[in-house]
Amino acid sequence: MLSREDNELLTRVGPGTPAGELMRRYWLPVGVCADLGDSPQYVRVLGEDLVLFRTPAGETGLMDGLCAHRGASLVYGRVEKAGLRCRYHGWLYDTSGRCIEQPAEVSRGGREERFRQRAYPTQELGGLVFAYMGPQPAPALPRIDTLVRADGTRKATLARTIACNYLQIIENSMDPVHLPFVHGESIKVWAGIPEFTVEETELGMRQVQYRPGPTPAERYVRSVFYTLPFSRIVGIPASDDDFSTPTTIRTIWAVPIDDTNTIEFEVRYQPGVDGRRLDYKFESSPADFDVALEVPFQQYRGMPRLGYPKFFGAQDQLMQLSQGSVARREREHLRSSDRGVVMVRKLLRQAIEDVNSGRDPRGIIRDRDEVITFDLEDHLVPVAPERARA
Repeated sequence: MLSREDNELLTRVGPGTPAGELMRRYWLPVGVCADLGDSPQYVRVLGEDLVLFRTPAGETGLMDGLCAHRGASLVYGRVEKAGLRCRYHGWLYDTSGRCIEQPAEVSRGGREERFRQRAYPTQELGGLVFAYMGPQPAPALPRIDTLVRADGTRKATLARTIACNYLQIIENSMDPVHLPFVHGESIKVWAGIPEFTVEETELGMRQVQYRPGPTPAERYVRSVFYTLPFSRIVGIPASDDDFSTPTTIRTIWAVPIDDTNTIEFEVRYQPGVDGRRLDYKFESSPADFDVALEVPFQQYRGMPRLGYPKFFGAQDQLMQLSQGSVARREREHLRSSDRGVVMVRKLLRQAIEDVNSGRDPRGIIRDRDEVITFDLEDHLVPVAPERARA
């Protein structure tokens, strides 16, 4: 278990908090490129209220959501060639946050006095808009292979919002023991408790699961990667019945909106051209989302009368929400099967210590431009002869 103080260390993400300062050292997804139109978008991330926009010239900007003049919301602003204009008194900001026009100021001194909004650098990659909210110099934006590959089809989405702390979502993904109990009725291959290993990697950690296959000579192997501070990479098999190869790769970022809410961005990549699994519906039932997202947490005590969702994503969310907006980890009783959860917390705690000591945390990339690949497995493999005889 964690003490209450250690739990707050890992879960509080606002400005000035240890975990919040850690997360600001990484490039974070804040929007979907295809969703940026003629109007600015409201963005809340790491407890900050911001506005995201793209100019007609194609430049993206992310800045404080309130105008520096008198605090009117820039969400209602007008996107122009030079930037974003506040609709209250017409102050115009470029994508760096610099105020470049104050129409009502008639004196030269008034016109030339410059104000600057708090603003963050942005880059577009793989269909998402990423922002860097930390100190300069900024690290490199990691070139994950599914974001830059050109040998298949890609789909970037704002997948979902979840009314709980980000850490519950990350811990769930690195806890394979939950799979047969939460998902076993929906995904039959996960019906048994797997053997599994966890190991640290350069960017975070890798979990590998092992389950019996359809014959004694085969077993099912599945891997999941966690990269700091809050993303995971998994595969989707070719079909619900074909686990010969993970044809679609899901890269998911569980970005904290604030301490008690999370937004997930997802990029699905399928080598080849048909894209038939990019719309695979793990989370598609409106009825399931009525249960998993819209019922106040206080009502989860009556879970049996609510029914149990049929779809994968809603099943996870039900369990995460039932832990509360921030799980009370001081009440836990962890066992050896929780070693993936323990490693996630260890990595985050060490990364926080690195930042406090002035070092780059794990997963920060500088002065390198190589494509990052992950050895994903989600398929049947032959069993060693001695194991098959056992």
